Amino acid sequence: MFTVGLNRLIRHENPDRVLIDPTGLSHPAQIILTLTAPPYER
Repeated sequence: MFTVGLNRLIRHENPDRVLIDPTGLSHPAQIILTLTAPPYER
């Protein structure tokens, strides 16, 4: 679900930066793993 929302945001808004506050929503380590893997890695 996280990646679906992130993909929509990138596709529709094309932001320069995205700030993610995982408080109460997810595990920070999983978010880091997701964002450092393709297609998000840079």
